[in-house]
Amino acid sequence: MVFGGRLTSLQHAAALLKEDNKEQAITLLQELAKKTDTKEPALRQLLRLALAEQRWKEAKNYVVCLQQLNPSSREYRQVITDIGEHLGDFTFICAGYERYLQCHDTDDTAHFNCGYYARKATRPEIAIRHFERALELGIEDPHEVHLNLALVYSDLLLDPETAQQWLGKALELKPDYVDALFNLAAIKEFAGDKCAAKQLFEQVLTIDAQHPLALSRLADLEKFNTESAHNYVTRCQDVMTKMPAQLRCDLHYSCGKALDDAKLYKQAWRHYYQANSLNKQSLAPFNVASLERIEQNIFARAEHISQLAAQDSPSVQPIIICGMFRSGSTLLEQILGASGCIQAGGELEFVHRQLFELSNKPIQLLNKAGTPGFAHAYDDLLVSVAKGHGWVTDKRPENYLYIDILKQLYPGLKVIWTQRDIRDNALSAYFQRLGPSLNYATDLDNIRHMYEHQQRLKAHWHQQYGNDIMTVEYEQLVAQPEQVLTTLFSQLGIQYDGEAERFHNQRSHVRTASVWQVRKPLYSSSVGRFEHYKEAILAQRAFPYFSELL
Repeated sequence: MVFGGRLTSLQHAAALLKEDNKEQAITLLQELAKKTDTKEPALRQLLRLALAEQRWKEAKNYVVCLQQLNPSSREYRQVITDIGEHLGDFTFICAGYERYLQCHDTDDTAHFNCGYYARKATRPEIAIRHFERALELGIEDPHEVHLNLALVYSDLLLDPETAQQWLGKALELKPDYVDALFNLAAIKEFAGDKCAAKQLFEQVLTIDAQHPLALSRLADLEKFNTESAHNYVTRCQDVMTKMPAQLRCDLHYSCGKALDDAKLYKQAWRHYYQANSLNKQSLAPFNVASLERIEQNIFARAEHISQLAAQDSPSVQPIIICGMFRSGSTLLEQILGASGCIQAGGELEFVHRQLFELSNKPIQLLNKAGTPGFAHAYDDLLVSVAKGHGWVTDKRPENYLYIDILKQLYPGLKVIWTQRDIRDNALSAYFQRLGPSLNYATDLDNIRHMYEHQQRLKAHWHQQYGNDIMTVEYEQLVAQPEQVLTTLFSQLGIQYDGEAERFHNQRSHVRTASVWQVRKPLYSSSVGRFEHYKEAILAQRAFPYFSELL
């Protein structure tokens, strides 16, 4: 049978699909997609097939081609959103909205959504532009736009003052806006304003008594005794009976903290164990074998790393602080920030966000890191965060995966590796809800595996870069701060001037679980903390690998 013309060619492809001759049908559709008169219907059919079989990369290519043919289509914009949400590719969604808005600039909701996904993609300039356009167009419920602008300034631009201004605008329009009150409370907490934070979290609970995060965050603002700990646990249990498991999770962590304060360690352990059991249910399983693959891919980069060009006279020099979560990195960063010559940058997401998906593809990863866009974007970020200082810290813990890349871009780079007794470190991580990317933290055995993996890579980097990889032991830092810091500052080329005695008085914003610990002078009470839980852990018999250390 001979087929010719647009309809019969497309019908032929449809017939092939009905006959389950998919490969031939796709070949025909791809040929039809090259012709002007059959391009769009052929691409639509190819898109449907790719979506049905979850071939996401192909689906992305097809829908982008379709949107370029018809950028005003709401259908294609929605498909882009669905694919991007499934893949967590918010940059892809943002680009789709921007193409759509070229034809629909007066669509205030589309501008808001574009800003929302730009924020999720950590593109603050794009987010601000579209949020402001949505306000210009008179979008309904502008308080939601004000909240999102606040999140851009607080989370991406590290500008809490401007963030508070936007939250103030949101609350002027809607005084009982729970999300704005909660985020304002969080900003006060990060700034060390305990009284204001507590008042705002309680205000949230006055409006929404079932708000689990507000109730949970109150635990970090209190120092509990036996009576107040039991009262707090009772308050949480009353709320937990009406909540799904994942919302109960945060409250179990907080009950553990309250009972730990009161030295009721066996009761605290039961809540911590329950919290992690619930948390683990919502996370992807941790794959210990993947750690070896990560190491092998890092080693495979070594012979190609020289292809990266160093930054020409960088305006600011980064100092990388890495090591296990809860190993003292925030404490050390705050001490360095008290020097006056180093700006504390916090956990900058840029490098990890850009490179992690290519971790198992060493050459592609280096190709991306070697693009001018990557180097310039990171440098621009450092300059904006440094606020005129010559050095800025980047303490994103996952940067330990990219030391070779960062050293190639910044040959003078110094790396400080914070380290702590793994028994204390493991419990400190286990007692916090650290997020889905840190799924190892819900299991003490996995925490030990992660620690040993990081130690192997630390030895690798030290072999390559020698004294530019410096270790700070937490136990030594709190016991002999002047001795440890004099040596460290000297290695950085800075004069130590008693920063350990005044770092806790800084009014900087701290956005980690250590927010309150770094508001206090150095203390050693966390050293040997594991002893309080040794009996309970051994009795649980759930962590044989970790228990070998006890």
